[in-house]
Amino acid sequence: MTQPNPKALFEQAVHYMTAGNLPAALQNMKILCASTPGRPEVWHLLSEVQRRAGNLQASEEALKRALAIRPRFVAALNQLAQLQRNAGRLDEASQNFRKVLEIEPGNLRALHDLGLILKTLGHWEEAEQVLRKAASLAPDNPNVQQNFGSVLRLTGRTEEAIKALRKAVELAPDNPDNHHWLNELLWMQGDETFLESYHDAKKESPDHPGLSLQLATHLMYAGRLDEAEQELRNALEKAPERFDLRMTLGSVLHEQESWDDALSEFETALEQSPNNTTILDGMGDLVLGMGDAERGLKIYEQLLRYEPENIAFWANMATAYRMLGRDEYHWLYDLDNLLFAGKIDVPPGYRDLAEFNEELLHDLEKWHFDKQHPLHQSVKGGTQTADNLFNVDQHSIQLLKRAMLDQIHSFDATLKPDPTHPTLKNIPTEVMFSGSWSIRNPAGGFHLNHHHIEGWYSGPYYVSLPDVIRADDPEKQGWVTFGQPGFKAREPLEPDLYVQPQEGMMVLFPSYMWHGTIPFYGTDQYRVTVAQDHVGI
Repeated sequence: MTQPNPKALFEQAVHYMTAGNLPAALQNMKILCASTPGRPEVWHLLSEVQRRAGNLQASEEALKRALAIRPRFVAALNQLAQLQRNAGRLDEASQNFRKVLEIEPGNLRALHDLGLILKTLGHWEEAEQVLRKAASLAPDNPNVQQNFGSVLRLTGRTEEAIKALRKAVELAPDNPDNHHWLNELLWMQGDETFLESYHDAKKESPDHPGLSLQLATHLMYAGRLDEAEQELRNALEKAPERFDLRMTLGSVLHEQESWDDALSEFETALEQSPNNTTILDGMGDLVLGMGDAERGLKIYEQLLRYEPENIAFWANMATAYRMLGRDEYHWLYDLDNLLFAGKIDVPPGYRDLAEFNEELLHDLEKWHFDKQHPLHQSVKGGTQTADNLFNVDQHSIQLLKRAMLDQIHSFDATLKPDPTHPTLKNIPTEVMFSGSWSIRNPAGGFHLNHHHIEGWYSGPYYVSLPDVIRADDPEKQGWVTFGQPGFKAREPLEPDLYVQPQEGMMVLFPSYMWHGTIPFYGTDQYRVTVAQDHVGI
Protein backbone atom coordinates (compact mmCIF):
# COMPACT_ATOMS: atom_id res chain seq x y z
CA MET A 1 0.00 0.00 0.00
CA THR A 2 1.39 3.42 -0.96
CA GLN A 3 2.25 5.61 2.02
CA PRO A 4 0.77 9.15 1.85
CA ASN A 5 3.24 11.87 0.94
CA PRO A 6 3.65 14.03 4.09
CA LYS A 7 4.55 17.16 2.14
CA ALA A 8 1.53 16.78 -0.14
CA LEU A 9 -0.78 16.09 2.81
CA PHE A 10 0.56 19.16 4.64
CA GLU A 11 0.07 21.45 1.64
CA GLN A 12 -3.37 20.02 1.03
CA ALA A 13 -4.33 20.59 4.68
CA VAL A 14 -3.24 24.22 4.38
CA HIS A 15 -5.37 24.54 1.23
CA TYR A 16 -8.42 22.99 2.92
CA MET A 17 -8.00 25.22 5.99
CA THR A 18 -7.64 28.38 3.92
CA ALA A 19 -10.73 27.45 1.91
CA GLY A 20 -12.71 26.88 5.11
CA ASN A 21 -13.04 23.11 4.66
CA LEU A 22 -12.02 22.35 8.23
CA PRO A 23 -13.27 18.72 8.40
CA ALA A 24 -11.07 17.80 5.40
CA ALA A 25 -8.13 19.70 6.91
CA LEU A 26 -8.59 17.85 10.22
CA GLN A 27 -8.68 14.51 8.42
CA ASN A 28 -5.36 15.28 6.73
CA MET A 29 -3.87 16.40 10.02
CA LYS A 30 -4.96 13.19 11.73
CA ILE A 31 -2.99 11.19 9.14
CA LEU A 32 0.03 13.52 9.38
CA CYS A 33 0.17 13.46 13.19
CA ALA A 34 0.10 9.65 13.12
CA SER A 35 2.70 9.31 10.37
CA THR A 36 5.09 12.17 11.34
CA PRO A 37 4.56 12.81 15.06
CA GLY A 38 8.05 14.23 15.50
CA ARG A 39 7.52 17.29 13.28
CA PRO A 40 6.59 20.39 15.32
CA GLU A 41 5.27 22.14 12.19
CA VAL A 42 2.58 19.47 11.90
CA TRP A 43 1.35 20.04 15.45
CA HIS A 44 1.47 23.80 14.90
CA LEU A 45 -0.72 23.51 11.80
CA LEU A 46 -3.09 21.18 13.66
CA SER A 47 -3.39 23.83 16.37
CA GLU A 48 -4.43 26.45 13.83
CA VAL A 49 -7.01 24.16 12.22
CA GLN A 50 -8.45 23.29 15.65
CA ARG A 51 -8.54 26.98 16.60
CA ARG A 52 -10.48 27.86 13.45
CA ALA A 53 -12.84 24.98 14.20
CA GLY A 54 -13.47 26.43 17.67
CA ASN A 55 -11.72 23.58 19.48
CA LEU A 56 -9.56 25.78 21.69
CA GLN A 57 -8.50 23.13 24.18
CA ALA A 58 -7.38 20.82 21.38
CA SER A 59 -5.58 23.76 19.76
CA GLU A 60 -3.64 24.43 22.95
CA GLU A 61 -2.75 20.75 23.39
CA ALA A 62 -1.38 20.63 19.85
CA LEU A 63 0.80 23.67 20.53
CA LYS A 64 2.18 22.06 23.66
CA ARG A 65 3.06 18.97 21.60
CA ALA A 66 4.92 21.20 19.13
CA LEU A 67 6.81 22.94 21.93
CA ALA A 68 7.72 19.67 23.61
CA ILE A 69 9.57 18.81 20.40
CA ARG A 70 11.00 22.29 19.79
CA PRO A 71 10.89 24.48 22.92
CA ARG A 72 12.16 27.59 21.09
CA PHE A 73 9.49 27.42 18.36
CA VAL A 74 8.59 31.11 18.24
CA ALA A 75 5.42 30.84 16.14
CA ALA A 76 4.02 28.18 18.49
CA LEU A 77 4.92 30.20 21.60
CA ASN A 78 3.23 33.26 20.16
CA GLN A 79 0.12 31.29 19.26
CA LEU A 80 -0.04 29.63 22.68
CA ALA A 81 0.31 32.99 24.41
CA GLN A 82 -2.47 34.41 22.25
CA LEU A 83 -4.81 31.54 23.14
CA GLN A 84 -4.06 32.06 26.82
CA ARG A 85 -4.60 35.80 26.54
CA ASN A 86 -7.97 35.31 24.83
CA ALA A 87 -8.96 32.91 27.62
CA GLY A 88 -8.10 35.51 30.26
CA ARG A 89 -5.06 33.58 31.53
CA LEU A 90 -2.91 36.68 31.39
CA ASP A 91 -0.06 35.55 33.63
CA GLU A 92 0.52 32.42 31.53
CA ALA A 93 0.28 34.43 28.32
CA SER A 94 2.75 36.98 29.66
CA GLN A 95 5.27 34.24 30.48
CA ASN A 96 5.11 32.82 26.96
CA PHE A 97 5.41 36.21 25.27
CA ARG A 98 8.49 36.82 27.44
CA LYS A 99 9.93 33.50 26.24
CA VAL A 100 9.48 34.70 22.66
CA LEU A 101 11.31 37.92 23.45
CA GLU A 102 14.20 36.01 25.02
CA ILE A 103 14.62 34.26 21.65
CA GLU A 104 13.70 37.21 19.41
CA PRO A 105 13.92 40.53 21.32
CA GLY A 106 12.45 42.38 18.35
CA ASN A 107 9.42 40.16 17.79
CA LEU A 108 6.69 42.73 17.13
CA ARG A 109 3.72 40.51 17.88
CA ALA A 110 5.12 39.48 21.27
CA LEU A 111 6.09 43.05 22.18
CA HIS A 112 2.72 44.46 21.19
CA ASP A 113 0.59 41.82 22.89
CA LEU A 114 2.75 41.68 26.03
CA GLY A 115 2.37 45.45 26.28
CA LEU A 116 -1.42 45.13 26.11
CA ILE A 117 -1.40 42.45 28.81
CA LEU A 118 0.75 44.59 31.09
CA LYS A 119 -1.62 47.50 30.48
CA THR A 120 -4.62 45.33 31.43
CA LEU A 121 -2.85 44.14 34.59
CA GLY A 122 -2.16 47.72 35.64
CA HIS A 123 1.62 47.55 35.11
CA TRP A 124 1.44 50.75 33.09
CA GLU A 125 5.07 51.85 33.33
CA GLU A 126 6.39 48.51 32.07
CA ALA A 127 3.64 48.40 29.44
CA GLU A 128 4.81 51.77 28.20
CA GLN A 129 8.42 50.56 27.91
CA VAL A 130 7.37 47.48 25.96
CA LEU A 131 4.99 49.33 23.64
CA ARG A 132 7.54 52.09 23.13
CA LYS A 133 9.91 49.48 21.69
CA ALA A 134 7.10 48.05 19.53
CA ALA A 135 6.27 51.55 18.26
CA SER A 136 9.90 52.21 17.36
CA LEU A 137 10.03 48.92 15.42
CA ALA A 138 6.73 49.60 13.63
CA PRO A 139 6.45 53.38 13.17
CA ASP A 140 4.03 52.88 10.27
CA ASN A 141 1.67 50.47 12.06
CA PRO A 142 -1.45 52.42 13.12
CA ASN A 143 -2.63 49.76 15.59
CA VAL A 144 0.71 49.77 17.41
CA GLN A 145 0.78 53.57 17.49
CA GLN A 146 -2.77 53.73 18.80
CA ASN A 147 -2.06 51.29 21.63
CA PHE A 148 1.19 53.06 22.46
CA GLY A 149 -0.75 56.30 22.73
CA SER A 150 -3.33 54.70 25.01
CA VAL A 151 -0.73 53.54 27.53
CA LEU A 152 1.10 56.89 27.42
CA ARG A 153 -2.21 58.46 28.40
CA LEU A 154 -2.39 56.15 31.44
CA THR A 155 1.07 57.11 32.64
CA GLY A 156 0.26 60.81 32.37
CA ARG A 157 2.51 61.51 29.37
CA THR A 158 -0.31 63.36 27.70
CA GLU A 159 1.53 65.34 25.03
CA GLU A 160 3.39 62.26 23.86
CA ALA A 161 0.12 60.29 23.90
CA ILE A 162 -1.52 62.88 21.65
CA LYS A 163 1.44 62.70 19.29
CA ALA A 164 1.17 58.89 19.01
CA LEU A 165 -2.60 59.01 18.53
CA ARG A 166 -2.22 61.67 15.82
CA LYS A 167 0.27 59.36 14.13
CA ALA A 168 -2.28 56.52 14.18
CA VAL A 169 -4.84 58.82 12.53
CA GLU A 170 -2.34 59.92 9.88
CA LEU A 171 -1.52 56.28 9.07
CA ALA A 172 -5.17 55.17 8.89
CA PRO A 173 -7.38 58.24 8.41
CA ASP A 174 -10.37 56.15 7.32
CA ASN A 175 -10.43 54.21 10.61
CA PRO A 176 -12.99 55.91 12.88
CA ASP A 177 -11.57 54.22 16.00
CA ASN A 178 -8.28 56.08 15.65
CA HIS A 179 -10.15 59.40 15.48
CA HIS A 180 -12.25 58.39 18.48
CA TRP A 181 -9.34 57.81 20.86
CA LEU A 182 -7.47 60.92 19.70
CA ASN A 183 -10.47 63.18 20.12
CA GLU A 184 -11.49 61.69 23.46
CA LEU A 185 -8.09 62.72 24.79
CA LEU A 186 -8.15 66.12 23.08
CA TRP A 187 -11.53 66.80 24.68
CA MET A 188 -10.31 65.89 28.18
CA GLN A 189 -7.34 68.21 27.71
CA GLY A 190 -9.51 71.07 26.48
CA ASP A 191 -7.49 71.10 23.26
CA GLU A 192 -8.77 73.51 20.62
CA THR A 193 -8.02 70.97 17.86
CA PHE A 194 -10.82 68.72 19.17
CA LEU A 195 -12.61 67.13 16.15
CA GLU A 196 -10.26 68.64 13.55
CA SER A 197 -9.01 65.19 12.55
CA TYR A 198 -12.52 64.20 11.43
CA HIS A 199 -12.86 67.28 9.24
CA ASP A 200 -9.41 66.70 7.73
CA ALA A 201 -10.23 63.06 6.96
CA LYS A 202 -13.61 63.97 5.47
CA LYS A 203 -11.86 66.25 2.97
CA GLU A 204 -10.26 63.11 1.51
CA SER A 205 -13.26 60.81 2.14
CA PRO A 206 -16.33 63.08 2.11
CA ASP A 207 -18.76 60.18 1.74
CA HIS A 208 -17.42 58.03 4.59
CA PRO A 209 -20.51 57.31 6.75
CA GLY A 210 -18.49 55.88 9.64
CA LEU A 211 -16.58 59.12 10.07
CA SER A 212 -19.79 61.15 9.90
CA LEU A 213 -21.47 58.90 12.46
CA GLN A 214 -18.65 59.20 14.96
CA LEU A 215 -18.18 62.92 14.40
CA ALA A 216 -21.89 63.49 15.01
CA THR A 217 -21.80 61.34 18.15
CA HIS A 218 -18.90 63.37 19.54
CA LEU A 219 -20.71 66.60 18.68
CA MET A 220 -23.82 65.35 20.47
CA TYR A 221 -21.94 64.48 23.68
CA ALA A 222 -20.12 67.81 23.50
CA GLY A 223 -23.53 69.54 23.51
CA ARG A 224 -23.22 70.83 19.94
CA LEU A 225 -26.58 69.41 18.91
CA ASP A 226 -27.31 71.60 15.89
CA GLU A 227 -23.96 70.66 14.33
CA ALA A 228 -24.57 66.99 15.08
CA GLU A 229 -27.99 67.13 13.44
CA GLN A 230 -26.62 68.79 10.30
CA GLU A 231 -23.76 66.29 10.01
CA LEU A 232 -26.20 63.37 10.20
CA ARG A 233 -28.68 64.88 7.74
CA ASN A 234 -25.88 65.49 5.24
CA ALA A 235 -24.64 61.91 5.66
CA LEU A 236 -28.15 60.49 5.24
CA GLU A 237 -28.57 62.31 1.94
CA LYS A 238 -25.63 60.25 0.63
CA ALA A 239 -26.40 57.00 2.51
CA PRO A 240 -30.14 56.88 3.30
CA GLU A 241 -29.92 53.13 3.93
CA ARG A 242 -27.67 53.61 6.97
CA PHE A 243 -29.99 52.92 9.89
CA ASP A 244 -27.21 53.71 12.38
CA LEU A 245 -27.05 57.28 11.08
CA ARG A 246 -30.83 57.60 11.29
CA MET A 247 -30.95 56.12 14.81
CA THR A 248 -28.32 58.58 15.99
CA LEU A 249 -30.26 61.43 14.41
CA GLY A 250 -33.24 60.24 16.45
CA SER A 251 -31.14 60.50 19.62
CA VAL A 252 -29.96 64.01 18.71
CA LEU A 253 -33.55 65.12 18.04
CA HIS A 254 -34.57 63.58 21.39
CA GLU A 255 -31.90 65.71 23.11
CA GLN A 256 -33.31 68.74 21.27
CA GLU A 257 -36.79 67.76 22.48
CA SER A 258 -38.06 67.49 18.90
CA TRP A 259 -40.24 64.63 20.04
CA ASP A 260 -42.28 63.73 16.95
CA ASP A 261 -39.36 64.15 14.53
CA ALA A 262 -37.21 61.95 16.75
CA LEU A 263 -39.87 59.24 16.84
CA SER A 264 -40.20 59.33 13.05
CA GLU A 265 -36.44 58.75 12.64
CA PHE A 266 -36.44 55.82 15.07
CA GLU A 267 -39.45 54.23 13.37
CA THR A 268 -37.80 54.55 9.95
CA ALA A 269 -34.53 53.11 11.31
CA LEU A 270 -36.48 50.17 12.75
CA GLU A 271 -38.11 49.53 9.38
CA GLN A 272 -34.62 49.39 7.88
CA SER A 273 -33.33 47.05 10.62
CA PRO A 274 -36.26 45.21 12.24
CA ASN A 275 -35.83 44.06 15.86
CA ASN A 276 -32.51 45.89 16.18
CA THR A 277 -32.07 46.10 19.95
CA THR A 278 -30.05 49.33 19.89
CA ILE A 279 -32.73 51.10 17.86
CA LEU A 280 -35.49 49.72 20.07
CA ASP A 281 -33.64 50.90 23.19
CA GLY A 282 -33.26 54.42 21.80
CA MET A 283 -36.93 54.43 20.86
CA GLY A 284 -37.77 53.18 24.36
CA ASP A 285 -35.91 56.10 25.93
CA LEU A 286 -37.82 58.46 23.66
CA VAL A 287 -41.35 57.14 24.17
CA LEU A 288 -40.86 57.07 27.94
CA GLY A 289 -39.62 60.65 27.71
CA MET A 290 -42.75 61.50 25.73
CA GLY A 291 -44.86 60.02 28.54
CA ASP A 292 -46.05 56.93 26.65
CA ALA A 293 -45.34 54.41 29.41
CA GLU A 294 -47.52 51.67 27.88
CA ARG A 295 -45.55 51.70 24.64
CA GLY A 296 -42.30 51.92 26.57
CA LEU A 297 -43.27 48.90 28.65
CA LYS A 298 -44.00 46.85 25.54
CA ILE A 299 -40.63 47.80 24.03
CA TYR A 300 -38.70 46.75 27.13
CA GLU A 301 -40.69 43.55 27.54
CA GLN A 302 -39.65 42.72 23.97
CA LEU A 303 -36.03 43.70 24.59
CA LEU A 304 -35.78 41.63 27.77
CA ARG A 305 -37.06 38.61 25.89
CA TYR A 306 -34.06 39.07 23.59
CA GLU A 307 -31.52 39.93 26.30
CA PRO A 308 -32.87 39.06 29.77
CA GLU A 309 -29.66 40.09 31.59
CA ASN A 310 -29.31 43.53 29.98
CA ILE A 311 -28.87 46.15 32.71
CA ALA A 312 -29.97 49.10 30.55
CA PHE A 313 -33.21 47.36 29.63
CA TRP A 314 -34.04 46.67 33.29
CA ALA A 315 -33.33 50.32 34.15
CA ASN A 316 -36.00 51.51 31.72
CA MET A 317 -38.37 48.67 32.50
CA ALA A 318 -38.33 49.92 36.09
CA THR A 319 -39.09 53.45 34.88
CA ALA A 320 -42.05 52.20 32.82
CA TYR A 321 -43.37 50.37 35.90
CA ARG A 322 -43.02 53.55 37.96
CA MET A 323 -44.83 55.69 35.40
CA LEU A 324 -47.67 53.18 35.29
CA GLY A 325 -47.88 52.95 39.09
CA ARG A 326 -47.21 49.21 39.07
CA ASP A 327 -46.02 47.30 42.12
CA GLU A 328 -43.14 45.77 40.16
CA TYR A 329 -41.35 49.10 40.46
CA HIS A 330 -40.93 48.69 44.21
CA TRP A 331 -39.79 45.11 43.62
CA LEU A 332 -36.93 46.49 41.51
CA TYR A 333 -36.43 49.61 43.70
CA ASP A 334 -36.69 47.93 47.11
CA LEU A 335 -34.51 50.65 48.58
CA ASP A 336 -34.74 49.29 52.15
CA ASN A 337 -33.20 45.95 51.23
CA LEU A 338 -31.29 46.42 47.96
CA LEU A 339 -29.35 49.56 48.88
CA PHE A 340 -26.52 49.87 51.43
CA ALA A 341 -24.96 53.06 52.80
CA GLY A 342 -22.42 52.82 55.60
CA LYS A 343 -18.80 53.19 56.65
CA ILE A 344 -16.11 50.73 55.65
CA ASP A 345 -13.84 49.20 58.28
CA VAL A 346 -10.64 51.10 59.03
CA PRO A 347 -7.85 49.49 56.98
CA PRO A 348 -4.98 48.01 59.01
CA GLY A 349 -2.21 50.41 59.99
CA TYR A 350 -4.39 53.53 60.39
CA ARG A 351 -5.90 55.13 63.50
CA ASP A 352 -9.16 55.97 61.75
CA LEU A 353 -10.76 56.53 58.36
CA ALA A 354 -9.75 60.20 58.38
CA GLU A 355 -6.07 59.24 58.45
CA PHE A 356 -6.59 56.63 55.75
CA ASN A 357 -8.55 59.01 53.52
CA GLU A 358 -5.85 61.65 53.80
CA GLU A 359 -3.25 59.25 52.38
CA LEU A 360 -5.66 57.88 49.79
CA LEU A 361 -6.55 61.39 48.61
CA HIS A 362 -2.87 62.23 48.17
CA ASP A 363 -2.27 59.05 46.17
CA LEU A 364 -5.29 59.61 43.93
CA GLU A 365 -4.21 63.11 42.96
CA LYS A 366 -1.47 61.85 40.63
CA TRP A 367 -3.98 59.91 38.52
CA HIS A 368 -6.21 62.95 37.89
CA PHE A 369 -4.12 64.46 35.13
CA ASP A 370 -6.90 65.47 32.70
CA LYS A 371 -8.33 68.98 32.56
CA GLN A 372 -12.02 68.13 32.17
CA HIS A 373 -14.49 65.28 32.30
CA PRO A 374 -14.58 62.43 29.75
CA LEU A 375 -16.85 63.01 26.79
CA HIS A 376 -19.01 59.88 27.07
CA GLN A 377 -19.33 59.46 30.86
CA SER A 378 -21.86 60.70 33.41
CA VAL A 379 -19.53 63.06 35.26
CA LYS A 380 -19.76 66.73 34.31
CA GLY A 381 -17.38 69.40 35.56
CA GLY A 382 -14.51 67.36 36.93
CA THR A 383 -12.07 64.62 36.06
CA GLN A 384 -12.15 60.84 36.03
CA THR A 385 -9.20 58.47 36.23
CA ALA A 386 -8.54 56.20 33.26
CA ASP A 387 -8.78 52.45 32.92
CA ASN A 388 -9.21 50.23 36.02
CA LEU A 389 -8.02 52.05 39.15
CA PHE A 390 -7.87 48.91 41.27
CA ASN A 391 -5.17 47.56 38.97
CA VAL A 392 -2.84 50.30 40.22
CA ASP A 393 -0.25 48.77 42.53
CA GLN A 394 -0.38 51.45 45.23
CA HIS A 395 -0.74 50.67 48.92
CA SER A 396 -3.72 52.88 49.80
CA ILE A 397 -5.62 51.98 46.64
CA GLN A 398 -5.16 48.26 47.26
CA LEU A 399 -6.25 48.67 50.89
CA LEU A 400 -9.42 50.41 49.73
CA LYS A 401 -10.05 47.62 47.23
CA ARG A 402 -9.79 45.07 50.06
CA ALA A 403 -12.01 47.07 52.42
CA MET A 404 -14.69 47.58 49.77
CA LEU A 405 -14.58 43.89 48.89
CA ASP A 406 -15.06 42.97 52.57
CA GLN A 407 -18.07 45.29 52.82
CA ILE A 408 -19.52 43.87 49.61
CA HIS A 409 -19.30 40.32 50.99
CA SER A 410 -20.96 41.40 54.27
CA PHE A 411 -23.80 43.11 52.44
CA ASP A 412 -24.31 40.29 49.94
CA ALA A 413 -24.91 37.93 52.85
CA THR A 414 -28.03 39.96 53.76
CA LEU A 415 -29.65 39.58 50.33
CA LYS A 416 -32.49 37.11 49.95
CA PRO A 417 -32.68 35.04 46.74
CA ASP A 418 -35.55 35.63 44.31
CA PRO A 419 -35.45 33.44 41.17
CA THR A 420 -37.38 36.02 39.12
CA HIS A 421 -35.47 39.15 40.14
CA PRO A 422 -32.68 40.39 37.78
CA THR A 423 -30.27 40.93 40.70
CA LEU A 424 -31.42 38.49 43.36
CA LYS A 425 -31.74 35.43 41.14
CA ASN A 426 -27.95 34.98 41.10
CA ILE A 427 -26.39 36.17 44.35
CA PRO A 428 -22.69 35.33 44.01
CA THR A 429 -20.50 33.93 46.76
CA GLU A 430 -17.43 35.54 45.20
CA VAL A 431 -17.17 38.73 43.18
CA MET A 432 -14.64 40.57 41.06
CA PHE A 433 -14.41 44.25 40.16
CA SER A 434 -15.39 44.78 36.53
CA GLY A 435 -14.53 48.47 36.72
CA SER A 436 -13.08 51.01 39.15
CA TRP A 437 -12.27 54.70 38.86
CA SER A 438 -11.97 57.93 40.83
CA ILE A 439 -13.97 61.13 40.28
CA ARG A 440 -12.79 64.59 41.35
CA ASN A 441 -15.52 67.27 41.16
CA PRO A 442 -14.95 70.97 41.80
CA ALA A 443 -17.81 73.36 42.59
CA GLY A 444 -20.47 73.07 39.92
CA GLY A 445 -19.56 69.48 39.17
CA PHE A 446 -22.10 66.68 39.26
CA HIS A 447 -23.18 63.37 37.73
CA LEU A 448 -25.93 63.06 35.17
CA ASN A 449 -28.51 60.44 36.06
CA HIS A 450 -27.23 57.12 34.78
CA HIS A 451 -26.89 53.40 35.46
CA HIS A 452 -23.93 51.01 35.13
CA ILE A 453 -24.10 48.48 32.31
CA GLU A 454 -20.99 46.52 33.34
CA GLY A 455 -21.95 45.59 36.88
CA TRP A 456 -24.19 43.40 39.01
CA TYR A 457 -23.86 45.85 41.89
CA SER A 458 -22.16 49.27 41.84
CA GLY A 459 -21.36 52.15 44.12
CA PRO A 460 -18.96 54.84 45.32
CA TYR A 461 -16.71 55.38 48.32
CA TYR A 462 -16.39 58.95 49.59
CA VAL A 463 -12.77 59.99 50.09
CA SER A 464 -13.10 63.75 50.58
CA LEU A 465 -16.11 66.06 50.62
CA PRO A 466 -16.55 69.85 50.68
CA ASP A 467 -18.02 71.39 53.81
CA VAL A 468 -21.11 72.58 51.90
CA ILE A 469 -22.33 68.95 51.70
CA ARG A 470 -24.20 68.71 55.00
CA ALA A 471 -27.34 67.22 56.51
CA ASP A 472 -29.11 70.54 57.13
CA ASP A 473 -28.79 71.83 53.54
CA PRO A 474 -32.32 72.24 52.11
CA GLU A 475 -30.89 72.14 48.57
CA LYS A 476 -29.06 68.87 49.27
CA GLN A 477 -25.94 70.02 47.40
CA GLY A 478 -23.65 67.14 46.46
CA TRP A 479 -26.16 64.50 47.58
CA VAL A 480 -26.83 61.30 45.64
CA THR A 481 -30.24 60.74 44.08
CA PHE A 482 -31.93 57.48 43.10
CA GLY A 483 -34.78 56.71 40.70
CA GLN A 484 -34.68 59.75 38.40
CA PRO A 485 -34.12 58.64 34.77
CA GLY A 486 -31.32 60.09 32.69
CA PHE A 487 -33.22 60.67 29.43
CA LYS A 488 -34.89 63.93 28.41
CA ALA A 489 -38.59 63.93 29.37
CA ARG A 490 -41.56 66.20 28.83
CA GLU A 491 -42.51 65.74 32.48
CA PRO A 492 -39.34 64.63 34.34
CA LEU A 493 -39.74 62.28 37.27
CA GLU A 494 -38.34 63.32 40.63
CA PRO A 495 -35.86 61.17 42.59
CA ASP A 496 -37.25 58.53 44.93
CA LEU A 497 -34.43 58.85 47.44
CA TYR A 498 -31.70 61.30 48.43
CA VAL A 499 -28.59 60.08 50.27
CA GLN A 500 -26.17 62.46 52.00
CA PRO A 501 -22.55 61.41 51.35
CA GLN A 502 -20.12 61.20 54.27
CA GLU A 503 -16.38 60.74 54.20
CA GLY A 504 -15.58 57.06 54.75
CA MET A 505 -19.02 55.97 53.53
CA MET A 506 -19.60 53.37 50.85
CA VAL A 507 -22.88 53.06 48.93
CA LEU A 508 -24.00 49.89 47.13
CA PHE A 509 -26.96 49.47 44.78
CA PRO A 510 -28.05 47.21 41.90
CA SER A 511 -26.35 48.41 38.74
CA TYR A 512 -29.68 48.97 36.93
CA MET A 513 -30.78 51.70 39.38
CA TRP A 514 -30.86 55.22 38.00
CA HIS A 515 -28.71 57.53 40.13
CA GLY A 516 -27.01 60.91 39.88
CA THR A 517 -25.79 63.78 42.04
CA ILE A 518 -26.86 67.35 42.76
CA PRO A 519 -24.29 70.06 41.96
CA PHE A 520 -22.64 71.96 44.81
CA TYR A 521 -21.41 75.57 44.81
CA GLY A 522 -19.60 78.23 46.81
CA THR A 523 -16.39 76.41 47.72
CA ASP A 524 -12.92 75.70 46.40
CA GLN A 525 -12.98 72.20 47.93
CA TYR A 526 -13.35 69.04 45.85
CA ARG A 527 -15.73 66.11 46.05
CA VAL A 528 -13.51 63.03 45.57
CA THR A 529 -14.84 59.50 45.25
CA VAL A 530 -13.72 56.05 44.18
CA ALA A 531 -16.46 54.11 42.39
CA GLN A 532 -16.73 50.51 41.29
CA ASP A 533 -18.80 47.94 39.44
CA HIS A 534 -18.60 44.30 40.45
CA VAL A 535 -19.92 41.01 39.12
CA GLY A 536 -20.07 37.45 40.34
CA ILE A 537 -17.27 35.06 39.54
